[in-house]
Amino acid sequence: MRCLFLLPTILLAVLSLPNQLVGQCYQNALTNATQALRQKKYKEAINYYLLANSCEDKPPIDYTLSGRILDAQEKWEAELIDARNKAQDREKEALASQAKAEQAQAAETQARKEADLNAQRAREQGTLAEALRLSLLSNIEKTFGNKANALILAFLSRQLAGDKTPEETNLAFGEAIVDSLTEVIRQSDGVFNAILPNANGSKWLVYGNNPVAEMVFSEIPIRTARISAESPIQFAQFSPDGRILTCHHNGFAYVWSEDGQLRSALINHKEAVVTGSFSPDRTLIATGSRDNTACLWDTSGQIIQVLSGHSGNVYSCKFSPDSQHLLTRSSDGAVWVWTRAGSILGKIKPSGAYVYDASFSPDGKRVLVASANGELSFWDLKGTLLTTMAQHQHAVKEVQWAPTGELFISRSLDNSVKLWNSQGELIGDLNKHQGEIHHASFNQLGDRILTCSEDRTSILWDSKGHLIQVLQGHRGPIIAAAFSPNNQFILTTSLDRTARLWDYSGNQLMEIKLDSPNPLTACFSHDSRFVLAASANNTSIIRCPTPLAAFEMLSANRSALKPQIEALREKYHIQFLEQE
Repeated sequence: MRCLFLLPTILLAVLSLPNQLVGQCYQNALTNATQALRQKKYKEAINYYLLANSCEDKPPIDYTLSGRILDAQEKWEAELIDARNKAQDREKEALASQAKAEQAQAAETQARKEADLNAQRAREQGTLAEALRLSLLSNIEKTFGNKANALILAFLSRQLAGDKTPEETNLAFGEAIVDSLTEVIRQSDGVFNAILPNANGSKWLVYGNNPVAEMVFSEIPIRTARISAESPIQFAQFSPDGRILTCHHNGFAYVWSEDGQLRSALINHKEAVVTGSFSPDRTLIATGSRDNTACLWDTSGQIIQVLSGHSGNVYSCKFSPDSQHLLTRSSDGAVWVWTRAGSILGKIKPSGAYVYDASFSPDGKRVLVASANGELSFWDLKGTLLTTMAQHQHAVKEVQWAPTGELFISRSLDNSVKLWNSQGELIGDLNKHQGEIHHASFNQLGDRILTCSEDRTSILWDSKGHLIQVLQGHRGPIIAAAFSPNNQFILTTSLDRTARLWDYSGNQLMEIKLDSPNPLTACFSHDSRFVLAASANNTSIIRCPTPLAAFEMLSANRSALKPQIEALREKYHIQFLEQE
């Protein structure tokens, strides 16, 4: 049976064909395909054939399209083979010129340099043509269901291309990795609601709509530990030393060891516990509840103080960097500052504005507040207003400090993120998005900022607010974006049911199908070698190596792959591979 294959770039090209073909779609597409073939524009011809195949006015039965597409593909491959062979011929000619140059002593040095350069260029051209051909062949093998062959061919293509890897090679390798190396590490009868990595990404907590959660350890092979409570988890957080705080709908909270053993039960709230945090010095725990109170606990589970006084649900509890103070944010529109002993120190209530976010400054001496009226404000710990920053046009939803403590960003419903110094002076306006911004964050070095938006793009910025790169390719709003721990990659999660991996230059390296209309945020492992995500309507947790990790694994295992590599070398007459 003759089968078809599709390069990712071909699919993208089909989506961008001219609108004038909509009328007599089928016949126009065939006419344009024929013209492209005459001009030896095989890629363009394939695009038009694919368009014809999707036209509404296509005849019910057309046995010729598949053959035409395959014929165009074969001609394209023949063209690439011809380019390779011609490049090899040019290499031979260049080497011959080099030999002749030795006869002319006066011009010997310059002639040798020119010959070497020509030979190098010819070899690079031939190698690149061969790398592209192997990417094409990888997609052919995938079409026939030969995933192992597709992976090896894509790996060899990536190896040949080296640092000059073209887009087609990156995409073919990424696709082969997802097809062959993705593993399901957990499955559930229910739905997972969150994937929560710990501080260094060495483990994740996955939990859903049932009382049982699981700790997944970033090891090979995967190891898990079960966490079982009486009620589903509403909120969870890791401590710096690996302990886990889980907050539950039934009003209970629990502290678990890093291997999933119950350490203490925090029982006092009368309604659902919706937030909580560990103090940086690891000696205190705070919880916030729908019963309008927060509670302070020691690590053994003994209550220190009930923090009462709010007239609305307590949605946030945050300790100061020195662990001496705690702030609580409530639906009553107020932020209160408490001592670590549980006494009230200050009350912050921006006039006429709901508070969406609040956090301590890095020195712990001020509180930064984000309000629904578009204002940011600094307050001292006793509740005295210090300064107001009124640059946003709509509600400010979130503030985040850079790891260095010298900068912070504010995310607003006015479709912008603003960059400020620690004194509240505006540095940059990150306003290039055309829709609501769903997320903004610094990388671990504090020198890059990442935003993602309803407009289907994610943008990389420098720490002065200058645009570096726009990441485009998603077909739906991007709901999350994250830097890898090694600061080399970017991971985006979109409502188009995919997670995508990018480099800092904006090249897409991998696309993972999530198969869920409401995907959970995908995340990295602590060593940046794996991506963890939810699939199958959030009922499965999958793990997939990044292209860099997969390339290293395949390179380390090359001796075991030698029989398959040699078989493919002979089958496809692969050139430029080093003999083993």
